[in-house]
Amino acid sequence: MEKHLDIKEVQEYACLALGNLAGKNDANKEKIRKAGGIEAILAAMEKHPGSEDVQKYACYVLGNLSANGKQVVGDREETWGHVQLACRQFQDMIQKAHNEVMKKIKVRLQQSWRKQRVQVNSWWDTPIRIVMEAMGTSMHREGQWIPDGCCYFASIKRIVLIEFARTSEYDGVEQTSLECLKKKFQEKEEKYAPLRAEITALLPDHEVEQATFIAGVKGSIMEREWHENFRRLRVDDTEWEGIKTAAIKQLLAVQHTLWTARRVRESM
Repeated sequence: MEKHLDIKEVQEYACLALGNLAGKNDANKEKIRKAGGIEAILAAMEKHPGSEDVQKYACYVLGNLSANGKQVVGDREETWGHVQLACRQFQDMIQKAHNEVMKKIKVRLQQSWRKQRVQVNSWWDTPIRIVMEAMGTSMHREGQWIPDGCCYFASIKRIVLIEFARTSEYDGVEQTSLECLKKKFQEKEEKYAPLRAEITALLPDHEVEQATFIAGVKGSIMEREWHENFRRLRVDDTEWEGIKTAAIKQLLAVQHTLWTARRVRESM
């Protein structure tokens, strides 16, 4: 599972297999725990949060691992229900954490713009669809090219798409934290390249850029890229350090919350 963490199907079938092995077999449960099975299952859930099958089979094996083999079926189903609820709650926490960090960056950006008297129109979350429609784009209708934010600097004719993403600093292979962050950064840049191209074609006299903020689950960031992003967003260098510090503090607070939740979930 560690070697092929990126392959969704491998994680899906591995979780299913482990779940079957753990069912009503205390010896297998102990072997799975000692071999690091729980850590591998949680890593799969974190790596593929959007895969319903990975999440489902991961919950299945966690349910079997947490159930006492001597209990009756009714009790095991109750335990299974608790695990399902915990998994859903954990995924909700990750999404809320993502939103909190983005909110912190957004607030600090707006404070910087007011201080520097920068004229800018900014849109976040749901209203972005309306903005994309007004620009005349078509890709946003497919639901896959909706960035987290969009800023328009009319005085210099600059449009900046904003995307924020979190990623694990470990992806199952021998890579450094920076390499993992760069990989996610490249994915986000490539994902929105068609949308940037479409906006450029519709508004050829405008500069269309993207500010991609990638953060590791342990609070690490790509400092140089973040600095360039804030320059694109017309944030003065004197403001940059303060915004970076506020964002990192929020990331660490989020990590503490998720770490605490995970410890609770593992003890189920």
